[in-house]
Amino acid sequence: MKKPSIFFAHAIGMALLAMSGTVAAQNAKVGFVDVGRLLEDSPQAVAARQKLQNEFAPRNEELEKLHKEVSELAQKLTNESDVMSEEKRLDQEREVQRRRRDFERKRDEVREDLAIRRNEELGKLQDEVNAVVAEIANEEGFDLILTQAVSLYASKRIDITDRVLKKMNNP
Repeated sequence: MKKPSIFFAHAIGMALLAMSGTVAAQNAKVGFVDVGRLLEDSPQAVAARQKLQNEFAPRNEELEKLHKEVSELAQKLTNESDVMSEEKRLDQEREVQRRRRDFERKRDEVREDLAIRRNEELGKLQDEVNAVVAEIANEEGFDLILTQAVSLYASKRIDITDRVLKKMNNP
């Protein structure tokens, strides 16, 4: 009979320990931040997007110009292929293909460069968001702040995204 009573006492002890953790968790101050919204709506995010747009505008214009040239050359080939010699038509086709490849290569380079720069700016912005969230957590005594990446649901009652956004608007 001693073994069941030891098991029973152990089970009661574990239940009390679990309940004390639940009670402590009920007193914890928990917040939620929609980081995606901050990375989209904060003035720093808007400024970063504008910076990237300005930085890549000349290259995008160059790409548009190259695309137009290739399209016009291909259209000219289509329109005049009936009156061209076989040799001239083949030369023109090769030229169109060469320019298409050049355009695609340059377009891919711009996309890759933009992705790298976007990630750099996003990293800076995430660092700033993290700093503001930590500042609010310390000032207001939060024990835990979750993001959408680690929570399935968060009520509006614990959502502090607007406070973080306000602080980012007025650093």
